[in-house]
Amino acid sequence: MTDERVTRVLDGLRYDTDKATLVAQRFSDRWLHLYQTDKGRYFIVDYLRGEEPDVRAVSEDAAFAMCSDDAFPWDMVVDWEEAFPDRDFEDA
Repeated sequence: MTDERVTRVLDGLRYDTDKATLVAQRFSDRWLHLYQTDKGRYFIVDYLRGEEPDVRAVSEDAAFAMCSDDAFPWDMVVDWEEAFPDRDFEDA
């Protein structure tokens, strides 16, 4: 895992890992971190070894789908309700 600060401007919006909340992470052949900004936008930082980290903005629906995919599980760093405050969760 890396604690390196990553900032990118995508479509006129600045994404900054130091100003966002780490929501979830997973490791396969590289680390993937899902962040949420204070304004509720989501982005992924892809840390491929030896390369510059890749940053991609994702929708809330895409972020939720990734985190809830049993085939490729993500480790939640915050509670689901904090990560996705606009969603209603019911007990099973």
